[in-house]
Amino acid sequence: MYKLNVGYRVNTKASKTGVKWEYRGKLESYSEHIPSWREAIKMDCFVGVKVTDIETQEVVFFETKEDLTMLGKKLKFMREQKGMTQQELAEKSHVNLRSIQNYEQGFKDINGAKVTTVLALAEVLGCDVYDIINPREWSPEWGGE
Repeated sequence: MYKLNVGYRVNTKASKTGVKWEYRGKLESYSEHIPSWREAIKMDCFVGVKVTDIETQEVVFFETKEDLTMLGKKLKFMREQKGMTQQELAEKSHVNLRSIQNYEQGFKDINGAKVTTVLALAEVLGCDVYDIINPREWSPEWGGE
């Protein structure tokens, strides 16, 4: 059993870190969290999501808004390097156009996508699946820092 917390930026003296973690409920599986916080991502004050094992208190999943933004930037850069529009990528990969738009804008977590979706995007973009799903790996050739 797991518990889901969503973090928000707060401007109070009571919060030393400037982040308030709000409890959002119990989960049977830590992958259940994705629908629970999609709307929170769109809020300017959203910081991240944390899923903790209730028994061990170990954090089993942690992702920040910056991680999602980075994944979106990578996907967009790789698409543009191939000279494709979002529509063309959608048609060639058979991935819904709106999903691609949401991935690129960081409103939807590509790590929550079906394996077949990520495989199809990687095949069309001519890259490794890991290039698409790893927010911590950013190469200068992708336009990153």
